[in-house]
Amino acid sequence: MRNKWYSVVDMHEKLPPAARFDNFRTHFISALEKFAVDGNFKRGKAGKSLVYGYYVYYESRTDGEWFRFERDRNDSIVGDNSRHNVLVRQNLLEDMGADLGENAYD
Repeated sequence: MRNKWYSVVDMHEKLPPAARFDNFRTHFISALEKFAVDGNFKRGKAGKSLVYGYYVYYESRTDGEWFRFERDRNDSIVGDNSRHNVLVRQNLLEDMGADLGENAYD
């Protein structure tokens, strides 16, 4: 999933269709500019944004505009040490202990 790129058309189709394509494109890229990580976001070229715990990579290619998403592993809400992910790991370890016939609480 890390290297999967989505076109702006894909994004418009996959997200709830609340706008015409041209308005969606304009607002989506404007939001990425607003959340740019390094200030080097260049509309029509490339950029990197951090939006609600996810990095969004943007590239403009000859065949259109493309996006890739990656979770911020250090984010307090969606990161590796978020409360949710800590509980998921604990449950996984308990389940693995139960599968081995061990008391998970010892």
